[in-house]
Amino acid sequence: MYQELNGAIKAAAKKLFDADIEPQLSRPEEKFGDYATNAALQLAKNAAASPHQIAQQLVDGLKDHPGVKEVTIAGPGFINFKMTDEALKKAAASATDLPKPLADQEVLVEFGDPNPFKEMHIGHLYSYIAGDAISSLLESRGATVRRLSYHGDVGRHVAIAIYGLRELKGQGENSRDFLGRAYAYGYQKFESDPAAKAKIEAINQHVYTQDDPAINDLHQTGVKLSFEYFDKILNKLSISNDKRYFESQSTPVGLKFVQDHMDVFKKSDGAVVYEGEKAGLHTRVFITSKNLPTYETKDLGLAELKNRDFPQAARSIVITAN
Repeated sequence: MYQELNGAIKAAAKKLFDADIEPQLSRPEEKFGDYATNAALQLAKNAAASPHQIAQQLVDGLKDHPGVKEVTIAGPGFINFKMTDEALKKAAASATDLPKPLADQEVLVEFGDPNPFKEMHIGHLYSYIAGDAISSLLESRGATVRRLSYHGDVGRHVAIAIYGLRELKGQGENSRDFLGRAYAYGYQKFESDPAAKAKIEAINQHVYTQDDPAINDLHQTGVKLSFEYFDKILNKLSISNDKRYFESQSTPVGLKFVQDHMDVFKKSDGAVVYEGEKAGLHTRVFITSKNLPTYETKDLGLAELKNRDFPQAARSIVITAN
């Protein structure tokens, strides 16, 4: 459509003014039309007529061009074009009829990643929309896209929420905001009550080891409530995931990976670290002195899980922050 309209303007300039120009088409504000050109201003440089007069002659010559619904003049001689619905549909169809250079590739795209036991916020919404759009662009070039997400269902925030769920049992479990109230209650106790803080730290250990049936049940309850809430939002956006990964899945895999590669990692003050300075990085803790994994260890586990589940994937893309 762009090329056809550009060619029509060029032909009209030659026919009406015997001038060879390279028209410049731009996209104006939507209310003014689909395309705009300053061809009349270009022609006025070597013509006796004003840009507005030249624009009027061009409008008269272009108003019956196939695909053009309306042609108007704006300002000193800019010309705005509104295209017909049929022309726009044709252009949209041709835009998807492109080469498929990614036709043999499986591409993993991880995005969204809200953590259960917490609220979804605008940053997650951004990541979901950007990730889904990038996935669709890759699909338009022929790729087989696997939409993935990764969720932190272990850690102190989970222990805080589980403590609240346990303490507030019988106080409205079926209400929409129960999980949020439980987390707020647990957080307030964690900050103000040493005894409660000790209990939360103990819960945190059990969440990782999964050795307490009662805590496991509360964990499952919190995850269920969280994803019921998340899915209501995602359904409104028509966004879905092919697979969801959880830190409770990646943690044991990451821990084993670190423990199996102690030639790369090093023990330091009861913790396990990677001394990154030798590789131009900095030292990072992978297992704390309390034998708990950090985000880095969990991410190593996630990478291995993705490799296991999608061994033929050509690329792995992660949408995070901005």
